[in-house]
Amino acid sequence: MSPEQSTGASEIDGRSDEYSLACVVYEMLVGEPPFTGPTARAIIARHSLDMVSPPSIVRATISDAVEERSSEHSPRCRPTATRPRLCSRRP
Repeated sequence: MSPEQSTGASEIDGRSDEYSLACVVYEMLVGEPPFTGPTARAIIARHSLDMVSPPSIVRATISDAVEERSSEHSPRCRPTATRPRLCSRRP
């Protein structure tokens, strides 16, 4: 579930689906979900608050292009096929 869905945002678009797909791809590449926790509520909170570890930490063969499309909390910061990333990467 994307952060905007968990907060009940009024406008949810395709970027929410991209975020969810990125989470599935992350788990396929790394072997574990981007966030874990003792309860569903804790996991949802981590999606909104925590930064995901870059998948290349676990698998060095992942290209920069794949990592560039990794999960961003804010929908406006998520790149799309027609628009590059608008926000700077956080360290």
